[in-house]
Amino acid sequence: MLRRIGATCHPILSNFLKDGIEEGGIVFPLFENKKLVNCAIRRISDVGKLKYTLAVPDTPVWGLSDLDKGEEIWICEGLFDMISLREIGLKSVSPSSAMWSGIQLYKLLEKSPKSVNIFCDNDRVGLKTGLVLNKFFNLMYIESKTYHSKYCKDASEHIFEKKLTVQYFEELKITKKMIENNNDNSFDFLSYLQKRKF
Repeated sequence: MLRRIGATCHPILSNFLKDGIEEGGIVFPLFENKKLVNCAIRRISDVGKLKYTLAVPDTPVWGLSDLDKGEEIWICEGLFDMISLREIGLKSVSPSSAMWSGIQLYKLLEKSPKSVNIFCDNDRVGLKTGLVLNKFFNLMYIESKTYHSKYCKDASEHIFEKKLTVQYFEELKITKKMIENNNDNSFDFLSYLQKRKF
């Protein structure tokens, strides 16, 4: 596809783009202070599930720059989830994927949050990440609670697609057993395409 439109890229990105674009996917350029700092691809893997890949390890915490010290903060897995939480007035931040790096957590701690609300996706990765983050903030003596949507996969679907409110968030006490029992109901994009009506 890149060759067809005459696009070229730095050699370090060639495998990243080949694995993402040529097999079907969307490239999201990620800007910080008007500078391109990374690219994310939302791609369809060989098992039909959407996957995110970053060109380089991500260090920004998206949305952090406009928060004040000592505020309550909502954190979530992805950029669309963060945007949706902000849409309903919640001060939210996110890495570009589910995983938070040590550098990103350090940047978050520099804001000295009064409390942290963790919004998890309803899948194995989301629950596992929520459990780890909750333990981390407790070790840092920061009050934290974990939430998910009672009816949707993630915050973006909850707010943008289903038009649901905070009232349908549910607080979770995540256990290892909950993670083990989750069948990873990740969004199946190919199945969605086959079933949708035109």
